[in-house]
Amino acid sequence: MLSILVTVSAVPTLLKVSNSNAANVAGSPGGVGELLEPTLGIVDQLGTVLEGWGTLKECPRTIPCAVHALMRVSEPCTHVAFNVLWAVCKLAPEECVPTPVEAGLAAKLMLVI
Repeated sequence: MLSILVTVSAVPTLLKVSNSNAANVAGSPGGVGELLEPTLGIVDQLGTVLEGWGTLKECPRTIPCAVHALMRVSEPCTHVAFNVLWAVCKLAPEECVPTPVEAGLAAKLMLVI
């Protein structure tokens, strides 16, 4: 299933859905977070297979979308967003680490501290 998502280039679409849902969460009724959590869950699962990890790493929207989803909906959603960041950044930290900082991760981490 995961390889099919990579093959049909579904990653940018999933990230677009997760980012638009995260943007609409604050103050909007109607359970938008119900879409964000499963979408991020699929993205998280993609990070567990080599071809999915490569696709996530190469997509310029992966890290900004994951950072944007942090602390927006629920604790499980935040956990999955951190998993996505970890999956993308752990194998190529020198390439990936500046991007989360530019996307606002440092400010969100300061809120936790």
